[in-house]
Amino acid sequence: MPGLRPLAFGEILDVGIKLCLRNWRVLVMCVVWLVLPAQILSVALILSVAPDALDPTATQTIETGEETRFFVAQGISGLVQGAVYLVSTAACFKAIADAYLGTEPGAGRSLRFGLRRVPRLLGLYLCVFLLLGLAMAAVFGIAVGVDTAAGVVIGVFVLFPAAFYLGNAWSLSTAALLFEDVGPVKALRRSFGLVRGSWWRVLGILLVGVVLVSFLAGILQGMLTLIPAALAGGNDVVLAITSVIAGTVSVTLTTPFTAAIFSLVYFDQRVRREGFDLELLAQGLGERAPDAAASPAIALREPEVTPEQRAQAPFWPPPPGWQPPSAEPRSQPPAREPAAEEPPPPPPGDWQPPTPRWPPESGERGPGGL
Repeated sequence: MPGLRPLAFGEILDVGIKLCLRNWRVLVMCVVWLVLPAQILSVALILSVAPDALDPTATQTIETGEETRFFVAQGISGLVQGAVYLVSTAACFKAIADAYLGTEPGAGRSLRFGLRRVPRLLGLYLCVFLLLGLAMAAVFGIAVGVDTAAGVVIGVFVLFPAAFYLGNAWSLSTAALLFEDVGPVKALRRSFGLVRGSWWRVLGILLVGVVLVSFLAGILQGMLTLIPAALAGGNDVVLAITSVIAGTVSVTLTTPFTAAIFSLVYFDQRVRREGFDLELLAQGLGERAPDAAASPAIALREPEVTPEQRAQAPFWPPPPGWQPPSAEPRSQPPAREPAAEEPPPPPPGDWQPPTPRWPPESGERGPGGL
C-alpha cells in the first residue's frame, strides 16, 4: 500500500470540491433527509408563536407578551437542529472518507454511522463548551468580584486569544473522533498534536474553505429569503415555504463541503506527521483496505510534473483530464553492421584447407585417362 504525499494549500480545496461534485447525490441525501423535517418543524413552531419573525422586512417581529413563548420555540428548534447537525455532519464525514478510499459511499450506511457516533460527538462538544465556559466564568468572576477593569483586560488580552488558539488547535477533533474511534478527550489531544507546528497553515486552509462556502451559501439563502418576502406582501404561507427552502439549501451546501475540507486537512496532517496511508484510514473506519491505484486519493490529485512539463500546460491548474507529456525518448545510436567473420586459424602442419574452388578443374587427359 503506497503512502500518500502531502497536499498543497490549493490541492486540498481542489480535491474537496471534486469529492463533493462527484458524490453530490449521496451527500445531499445525507443532509436533506434530516434537515428538511427539522426546518419544517422549526418554521412551524415560529409561525405558531411569532409569524412576523419569518419576514425579514418586518420592523416588529415579536408582539408584547409573546417573548417567553418565542424563546421556548427557539430553544426547541435549536435542540432539534443541533441533533440533526450532529448526525448529518458525521454522515458527511463518513461519505467523504468512503469516497476518498475509493469505496462507493451510501447515504443509508453513512447515516447509520452518524447515528452511532452521536453520543461521542455530543460529549466532545460538551467538553469544549465546559472548558471554555469555565474560563469565561472565571474571568466574569474576576470582573464582578475583584476589579471590572482587570476582568475586561484578562478577557480581551488573555481569554479571547487563548480561546481562538484552542479553537483552531481542536479543529480536527471531530475527524479524529470519527475516523479513529476514540473518545472525546483523546480526540482533543489528537487534534492538538496534529495541529501543533502547523497552526497557521491549518487556520488558513480552514478559514478559506469555510468562509468561501459560507459566503456563497449566505448569498443564496439571502436571495431565496429576501426576494420572495418582498413580493409576498406579508403572506405567511409564502414566507414559511421560502424559509424552509432557504434554510435547507444553505445547510445542504455548507455541511458536505465543510466536512470535506476538515477531513482532508486531517488526512494531510497525518500524512505529514505519521506516514498515514489509505490502509490505516480503512482500519479506522472498519472498511476493507482499498486499491490505492484506483482510489480518488490518488486520482483526484494534480499530476506530479517537472517544471518543463508544467510549462507545456495551457494554464495551471490544468484542465480536467490533462496529463503531463511524457519525456521524449532518447535518440538511440545507429546499429552497427555485424563485422565480417574472420577465417579460422590454419591447422598445424603443412596441410592447408582447400580453397573455395576445390576440387580443381580437370584438364585434358591423355590416353588411358592419364
